Amino acid sequence: MSVMPKISVIIPVFNDQRGINACLVALARQTLPASSFEVIVVDNDSSPPILLNTTGQSIHLIHCPHPGSYSARNFGITKAKGEILAFTDADCQPEEDWLKHAIAPLIKDANIIVGGDVLVSTRSSPNALELYQKLTAFDQRKNIEELGFSVTANLIARKTIFDHIGTFDEELLAGGDLEWCWRAKQAGYAIHHQESAAVYTPARTSLSDAIRQARRVQGGRIALRKKNRSHAPEHAVGAHRGTVASFIWILQQRELNTFEKLRVLMVAATLKGSRLIENFRLMLGQEPERR
Repeated sequence: MSVMPKISVIIPVFNDQRGINACLVALARQTLPASSFEVIVVDNDSSPPILLNTTGQSIHLIHCPHPGSYSARNFGITKAKGEILAFTDADCQPEEDWLKHAIAPLIKDANIIVGGDVLVSTRSSPNALELYQKLTAFDQRKNIEELGFSVTANLIARKTIFDHIGTFDEELLAGGDLEWCWRAKQAGYAIHHQESAAVYTPARTSLSDAIRQARRVQGGRIALRKKNRSHAPEHAVGAHRGTVASFIWILQQRELNTFEKLRVLMVAATLKGSRLIENFRLMLGQEPERR
């Protein structure tokens, strides 16, 4: 690499001051020179507003009042000065070599999109919800190789791709990463799984938080189906496993003992019920969950 391309790291944040603080600490430890990247933190109308100490760092805090993380990411794109856009979330902590490994494939081929691993961390004595999320969350290899997308918790691409196919669909409060990646693949861009470009995210410990997340994801699936676009494959819009298959899969997990499996099954059943209730709620014309 004779010339290092400028990178813009874009991070939407909504009511997560602690998470964004930890994320920025991790970004300050990147092995790439600090001069090679800027960080754009997009406050998506948090209450209270996000506060950052940006003294001496290339960190820009901007405000996007329109609800939705994809609106926030799009607003960040308009302010980005980098040739490469790297997306992560406020509750993620990138490994020290994240940017170094993430941009390596893009140096060789400007027409690919990179998706790195998203690894779930738990406490030393995880509760049932943490065990469930550790089992089920963020299988990026499957996302990319079988379902054709990368989550925006770890997605990196040249800005020219966004210039070509457009930005994220702001009507979607969840699933905008799927829709954008499928649109990119339809336009001829490939998605590359870069296992070494990893970020960590803590498992949720509160069942109420997990229920809100499940409702938001379910609303995103429903919104994607309504769009009925040719580039959105139906098999990838639905749940990865049916209810019975999910329960059997949990029972087959050898790293869990019998008691842990029963606890995880209770969490799975609770979240399944919350998704069914969200279906009914949205059928009645209620507003989708955004958090």
